[in-house]
Amino acid sequence: MKYRFLALLISSAFMFAACGDDSSSTSVDPSSEESSSIAIPEGTRIAKLEDLLKNMELKLFDQTVYLSTGRKQGLMAFRIPDELWVVTYTDFADGVVSIEKGNSGVQYSETDAAKKIVEKVNEGFKMSFVVDAEDRILYSVDGSDYSEAIKASVAVQKDKLSKADSIQNKIYECSDGDSTKIFKFLDSSYAYETSAGDNVVNKHEGHYDIQRSTLLMLPLREEDASLSMFIYSVGTDSTITSQAGESMDCTIKDVE
Repeated sequence: MKYRFLALLISSAFMFAACGDDSSSTSVDPSSEESSSIAIPEGTRIAKLEDLLKNMELKLFDQTVYLSTGRKQGLMAFRIPDELWVVTYTDFADGVVSIEKGNSGVQYSETDAAKKIVEKVNEGFKMSFVVDAEDRILYSVDGSDYSEAIKASVAVQKDKLSKADSIQNKIYECSDGDSTKIFKFLDSSYAYETSAGDNVVNKHEGHYDIQRSTLLMLPLREEDASLSMFIYSVGTDSTITSQAGESMDCTIKDVE
């Protein structure tokens, strides 16, 4: 399956988007507003990051998409299984996230559903979240009617770590035979470098999380505008495996 890698950058405040079917939608009452002057449906409140479900099923541009929030520190991922990842970082101000080509990491295969979402990412869109009186999470795309986000269950893979807390404040030093790769995981950020012999040939830092048993690393944009997101899995046997299936044995130590 051939993936395209799109460039990204991260800013301090972003916003998301999605849309749902008419059967579960709720219209916005323009007269119902909170202090931020964001129009929301009557009887709801603006969602906070901690309100969101860890895994949700959405209808986004007529496609079934899964949104994961992990440990709810700002890294969010849209996913169509085996077809698409769209990852961004947000401070979730006013319960709103924007996602666009310039602030998101995208990997996708050449399927109609994936290409439709990528097209919308390139155009840019916004997603707003609210909580109703029954504690249901509702979402709106670019001002559309609100629809309910459905809780999605995710099976835990026993041979892979499923929570970022398991690698927080750890350093993984890994070898693939030709080079040494060092992953340093802090509270919500990471630092990475690849070296061959005494020469550092690649390094970057950014935000990370483990969602759906997948390690997602979203670099900060510095001088190198070609950086993209990175996807790995972390094994319970102290291995890190790339998306291409290449596994590395690692030694692990605590961050001092």
